[in-house]
Formats: sequence, C-alpha cells, structure tokens
Amino acid sequence: MNDNNYTPGLPERLTLDWKGDDIAVLRLPKADSWKPLLALGIFVVFWYGALLTIVDFSQSASIWQALQRTLREEPFLILFFLLPLFPLFMVTRDTFFDNRFVFDKQKQTISKGRRVILRFEEVDALVVRVGRTKTASRPGAGLSLEARSKRMIFLTRCDSYEACAALAQEIAVVVNAQIRNA
Repeated sequence: MNDNNYTPGLPERLTLDWKGDDIAVLRLPKADSWKPLLALGIFVVFWYGALLTIVDFSQSASIWQALQRTLREEPFLILFFLLPLFPLFMVTRDTFFDNRFVFDKQKQTISKGRRVILRFEEVDALVVRVGRTKTASRPGAGLSLEARSKRMIFLTRCDSYEACAALAQEIAVVVNAQIRNA
C-alpha cells in the first residue's frame, strides 16, 4: 500500500511493500482490528467492577490500602485480578503490532510479527475463497496460505475477488506456489 498512490474515498488495494530486494511486507487493514480490543475492554471493565465489590473500602483511607488489605486476607484473589491482563496484552499486541506478514526471500520464511509461521517450501498453495461481505453488494474474497500439511493460515479479506486474486498472484511469485480458488 504505497502512500503516494492513496486516493481518499477509495478503498486501498492490498499489495506487497518491498523493503529492498529480499523483504516484502503485507500490511493488514486496520478497519476491524479494534473490535476485539473494544469487546475485551468492556469485559475487563465489568470484570474489575465485579471484583471490586468484594473489597471493603469503608475501613481504609485509599483504594490501594483497601485492595492491599483484601489481597492479604485472600491471596488467591490476586489470580482473579491478574487473569484479564494476559488476554488484554495479547489482543493489544495483535491489534497494534502483529498487523503485517513479512515475506523474507533471503531466509525463505513468512513471519507474522516476530513469529515465523511458515517456510516458503512448506507453502502448497494460495487459496482464494469467494464470499459475500456484510457491507458490500458484490462478493468479497478471503486469501489464505495452505501448507503442505493442509493447515490453512488466513492472510486477509479483500473487497473484491479481483483484488484478492491480484494479491495472491504477487505472493505466489514470491513463495513460488500455485493459486487455487475455493
């Protein structure tokens, strides 16, 4: 997605951005990436609201003193206070940092974030699936990588079949794989 080719009001076509000759980056659209974070944020607010109902604030000068006293009396409650932080961290990471796939020709790897998810030789095909989107009147398409082990790795959703097929063609050239429609 080259910034100099962006036209306001038109949807951006997904494309590989090349960083030199060996590294191609597929940046994922952020349109729906905030929804899981928002849902988890609302859950966390209700979770901590419910947990704070067991804390007796009447005998302490501050909220922190009341919380410390309650956790000293019931140390097992610390698990309930820490539990939502793990999924909140993971969803925040996925929303803001793991929003791109990196195709490294030199290392022959495909990474998401800092994790290597596949090697080039493990890719069997790029699969384009056609399906209706909720907002579009014409069918959209989804693009996935299919490993030789038949494991599917979802890459992205496109507004049109043509855009998804063009992106699949770009990626197929990099990873040397076939394209299949499903």
